[in-house]
Amino acid sequence: MTVLPVLGMLTASLLLGLYLVLAFLRRERKSVIIGVHLLLGMGGLELLIMLMRGTPAGAPESTGQLGIAAAALFGIAMFTGLTGAMIARRSAMSANIVVATHSSFGAAGFVLFLLWLANM
Repeated sequence: MTVLPVLGMLTASLLLGLYLVLAFLRRERKSVIIGVHLLLGMGGLELLIMLMRGTPAGAPESTGQLGIAAAALFGIAMFTGLTGAMIARRSAMSANIVVATHSSFGAAGFVLFLLWLANM
């Protein structure tokens, strides 16, 4: 499996996430874009895990600790993004904390993913 689909999906999810942060700061809610961001993130994480398992031809990829750490951070970011909607309804301050936590884990996972790709 090539890395281009994984890179494309995760990059698109990151760029949509940046747009959604700007919309959040303007107090706008874009439900369709949030759904696309969610689907791209889930698909990117799934493809990353598939890439860590090996190629379809049977050649094992070098998983390394960076790939595992990137997948873990993406998983935590997905969890905070999914549960954040329930937590953020309580107050504006909790919504800010949830968005900051989700963004931090997602950005850190993306950086580790890029480092993992550079070491492949």
